[in-house]
Amino acid sequence: MLDAEYSEALNRIIILTYQNEVRLFDPVTFDAPAIPLPTNATSLSLSPDGLSAAVAYIGFVSILDLRAQTISVTIETNTSSGDIVLGAAGYAYLLPDPGRHALVDMHSIEIATGVVHGDDANGSDDAGSKLKLHPGGKVIYGITQYLTPESLESFDISQGVSGAHGRSLDDTHPDPCGDLWLSRDGSSIFTGCGNAFNALPGMPGDMFYRGSFETVPNSMPTGAPYQSLALDEEKGHIYALPGPQYLNTPESTARGSALDTFDYQTLKLVTTQQIPCLAEDGGKARSNGQLVFAPSGGSHVYALIITDSLSSGLATFDRE
Repeated sequence: MLDAEYSEALNRIIILTYQNEVRLFDPVTFDAPAIPLPTNATSLSLSPDGLSAAVAYIGFVSILDLRAQTISVTIETNTSSGDIVLGAAGYAYLLPDPGRHALVDMHSIEIATGVVHGDDANGSDDAGSKLKLHPGGKVIYGITQYLTPESLESFDISQGVSGAHGRSLDDTHPDPCGDLWLSRDGSSIFTGCGNAFNALPGMPGDMFYRGSFETVPNSMPTGAPYQSLALDEEKGHIYALPGPQYLNTPESTARGSALDTFDYQTLKLVTTQQIPCLAEDGGKARSNGQLVFAPSGGSHVYALIITDSLSSGLATFDRE
C-alpha cells in the first residue's frame, strides 16, 4: 500500500496499491473492486466530497470517478511526482519531489482544461512536503520533509491557482515532523511528532504551537513517533499509530504494536490497545499498524495493518 484515505460518502477506504491500481475497500464486507492505473503512482488525494480522487505519477496526473470506478481524465504535468491535493473548485495541486535541496513550484492543475500552472525553473517552494487541504477549501497546509528543522507551511488557493506561500513564524515551539492532519472544524493541525498547532488561515497565530501529546513512544532512533492519526472530535479522541522506526526498538518488542488513544482536548493518553496478530503460514504473525481512520458517525475505528512478511489486513476497534 502506497497511500490511502477514507471516503465517508462511499464508506470505503480508498487504497493506492503497489499493483498499479486503486482499490475501494469496504471495511465491513471486505469487498474491494479495483480501478486499474496506467503505471506506478506515488500519491493519492480524495476530493472533499469523497466521490473523486486524484492520483499522481511522474509526468502526469489522473482524476478518478470513484462511483463509476473509472479514470475520468489524465493530464500531463511534465514534472516529477510528489504529494497531491484534490480541491473542490476544479483544481488539483501537485508539489513535485525531485529530491532533497530542490526548489519547486506548487503546480495548480485546472482539471476542466488540462492547463497546468507552475514553473519549476523558477521554483521557490521546498520540494517533498506532505500536504493537506484545509476544510475551508482555500488553503493547503504542508509540513516540509527535507528541511532541518522541519516546518509548517501554507499555500493560498483561494483564487484557484496557488498563490502566496507562507511559513510558520513561531520559532519557540517543538519541531513538527512526519505527516500532518487537520481537524474537521479546521481549527487545529496535528503532526507525527504528537504536537498540535493552530490553523487560522490568514490570521495572526496561524501555525503556532498549542500543545503536545502527554506521552509518545520512547527509544525513537529517527523519524516521527506516529505515522498515522485519526481525529475524532465527536467522541473527543485522537487515535495514533506508532511510526515504522519505532517498531524495531526495544520498547516496541516489550510493548507490542499498538493503537494509542488520546483525549482530544487535553492531549492526555486515555488507553493503549494492542494491534491483533494476523494468520500467516498456519500460525499467527505480529502485525503493525499503517494507517488509521475514524469515520464520522460510525461505531468503529479501522486500522490497516501489515506483518514483517507483508501480509496485510484490517484491525477494527470500538469507537468509544
